[in-house]
Amino acid sequence: MALELDPLVALLVRAYPREHESELRGRLDRLIVEACAQPDMDEAELEEQVSAWVTQFPRRREDWTSVDLALADLRRVLLPSPQTRRARILRRLGRLAEIAAEHYIAAAGLVAALASAFYGLAYARFYESMGITPEQAGFTPAQVVAHSIVGGLVLLILITAAIFLFFVPLIPAREEKMEAGARRHWGPVAWNLTFTLAAAAGLAALCALAGRRWELIMYLLVIQLVWWALTSLVISERRLKPALLEISVDRYVVTGIACLIPAVLATGVVTYLKAESLGERATVGRAVRNPKIGVFPFLGVHAEPAEVAWVADPKLRTLPRCVLYLGSSEGDAVLYDSHSSSTFHVPTGNIAIDLEGDRSSCEAPVNVRSPEIVPDGAGKVICRHGDWRPSEHARYEYEWIWVDHELVDNGDGRPWLLYEWAFPPNAVVYCRVTAHTAIGEDTALATPVAVNVEPAISESVPVGGDRH
Repeated sequence: MALELDPLVALLVRAYPREHESELRGRLDRLIVEACAQPDMDEAELEEQVSAWVTQFPRRREDWTSVDLALADLRRVLLPSPQTRRARILRRLGRLAEIAAEHYIAAAGLVAALASAFYGLAYARFYESMGITPEQAGFTPAQVVAHSIVGGLVLLILITAAIFLFFVPLIPAREEKMEAGARRHWGPVAWNLTFTLAAAAGLAALCALAGRRWELIMYLLVIQLVWWALTSLVISERRLKPALLEISVDRYVVTGIACLIPAVLATGVVTYLKAESLGERATVGRAVRNPKIGVFPFLGVHAEPAEVAWVADPKLRTLPRCVLYLGSSEGDAVLYDSHSSSTFHVPTGNIAIDLEGDRSSCEAPVNVRSPEIVPDGAGKVICRHGDWRPSEHARYEYEWIWVDHELVDNGDGRPWLLYEWAFPPNAVVYCRVTAHTAIGEDTALATPVAVNVEPAISESVPVGGDRH
């Protein structure tokens, strides 16, 4: 047996001077032989586990009031048990992470291949809803990855973080059985509770970012607290007592790496389902514009309302004026009409396409007379929404924007009204009106105007005073 027992025997003799060295050596020798007989135990792993146990010995010495307790713990580490098997899994995952770091080029290539496969399926699913392929919309496999790789990585990181934060309460190692006389401490239990609450806060932030309701966040918090209780507390002698926990940074790091594996699959599933839902949205005539995570687009698919005008003799007289523009390839524009569920391939030289960047669908209201800004008494201007078709049951939203594209809020609940005294002389502002109806929405802009502060107005309506 290559494992050197002398340092281990010397450590135990110093810690328990009443024990006989020859007896300790015999007990250790039998324990090591028994551990080596395990089919999944090799010499390197045996030395690693004994070295880790020796490193923790000074910190755990106060828990082991006798050599029997110390050797029982060493047996727990070396011989198979539910906790030992989990520790071995964590170590092997750690080795897998080391291999990936050493061969980072191959690992990056594998991730790129998976990303290409996942996004290829997602793009195909979206455009399949309208009877075309991504290539017909102008997307090559390289473009698919290029349009989505940054947002895909952000999505992967967020999903990995969500999985990791969800399982944080279960990460600390717990000894299922404690020998008689072993001391129990609340310190590790309190640390695990701190990590659990911090993880719950991070999970709540991710849920809020995803637009989930707070009811779901509360359910997740309850589940995490239950897991913390099951991991950190035991009932002994009809009393609630702390479990013996081992808080280790390595376990958190390895668990985070392990969470990356299901997160890759979850990212692919989420992306595919998102593409499917967007395809259903496009088939009923609704606009689709590069879905994003924050500012990062994670799908480059699009189907935008467009006004089409013929510049040459039309070959497709059935083509409506407003359609969804899907892209172009080989000199043909690909257009989709939701009313007839038909896809048209029209030479780009025969038509002029005007993309309606703010319309939510071809059925959305159309602005036929632009909004305008008009004076409304001393020191005030109002924004009139203009004319829209159709306008029945329309609801209008107003936004005032300064020349540097800063949104302005007048703060009195009347968004169509703006006070000139709130701006420096000759400040240029404009208003943006969005018309909402049951079939969609569209946006129009008013012509910018200059506003200023008249001395008489600044005296009669002081800054911070009553604006009504």
